Amino acid sequence: MGYARFAGMIATSTVVMFGLMYLNTYALSHIEFSQTRMWMALVRVRSWR
Repeated sequence: MGYARFAGMIATSTVVMFGLMYLNTYALSHIEFSQTRMWMALVRVRSWR
């Protein structure tokens, strides 16, 4: 497995984790960028190691 594929897998899992944090949102108008959620997605992916 090459490093590009590995980086792609990490990037994909980070995006999925970031998206999953919005599952408790009731209305689309409540969705906005959250730096806290971004950091939590990065921490979760990092903890899978």
